[in-house]
Amino acid sequence: MYDLGIIGGMGSQATVEIYKRIIEMTNAKKDDEHMKIIILNNSKIPDRTGNIFGQGESPVIELNKSIDDIRKIGAKNIIMACNTAHHYVEQLDFSGLNFISIISETLKYLNKSYKEKEIVILGTTGLIKTNVYLNNIYSKNLNLEYLNIDKQNELLEIIYQIKGGINPLKLLDKFSNLLEDKNKVYILGCTELSFFKNLIPDLILVDAMDCLIKEAIIQSGYKLQEAFK
Repeated sequence: MYDLGIIGGMGSQATVEIYKRIIEMTNAKKDDEHMKIIILNNSKIPDRTGNIFGQGESPVIELNKSIDDIRKIGAKNIIMACNTAHHYVEQLDFSGLNFISIISETLKYLNKSYKEKEIVILGTTGLIKTNVYLNNIYSKNLNLEYLNIDKQNELLEIIYQIKGGINPLKLLDKFSNLLEDKNKVYILGCTELSFFKNLIPDLILVDAMDCLIKEAIIQSGYKLQEAFK
């Protein structure tokens, strides 16, 4: 039995980053102290934002196939390496698996740490259109908002450029120009945006990927490195 199954491929670089961070954050001194992980990098899952806007197939069939593959191999917990994919959660069959939601874990953290702040959700336009964060039960006591439409369009372009293989460092200035208010908290609510986590030190950036990974480590029965507690 594996400790954790990861549905990846949304995108593939972000999936690699999630695995890298799991290794970094787990309090393990040798190989056999790390968790057993299934990484199912299903790059054939249709584009979530495209489908939300009526362009392209639904990702539900491929997502359920991926879940079923992980279930057959055998895992206790499962995560999806994509914020926007959580729009489809009600159509997915996680029976027999403990599903850990990147949306819920990020909002729980924000409730503990930034309840009094204005919080801007950064993610795909599909995530914004479907209000994935706002519709979550843990959002009700938070002051959540979005970028204006022009900035949102620029942000989506950045996300797809990273998916297309452009180094995030080359997009840093373009990204940071979208975030003007240093008094606000910004959720990195797309796994491609997680690459910017430590690159803008004068802003409060909450990385949804980190929130998910920490909880996945804990629920899988492992401990966090002191630096990540």
